Amino acid sequence: MAAKGQSNLKTIRFEEELLPDWAQLLDLAGRLCPVPAETRGWFSRLTNSSGVDDARTVRAQCDLLQSSILEHRGPS
Repeated sequence: MAAKGQSNLKTIRFEEELLPDWAQLLDLAGRLCPVPAETRGWFSRLTNSSGVDDARTVRAQCDLLQSSILEHRGPS
């Protein structure tokens, strides 16, 4: 049995820093949201391999994902 509070999410390291556990959910969001295939693939690579992109690229991809989420979210 898993210990209380234990996460099944993979640890993601970017620029020698550990990202929060919820960063793994970015891949899921990239798969579910209507974003370009390039962005979807980028988030998959971020969560499944070592971070090699610079912070500007990470920010640009996250901004694109956020815009898509906001544009396609359902009624409040």
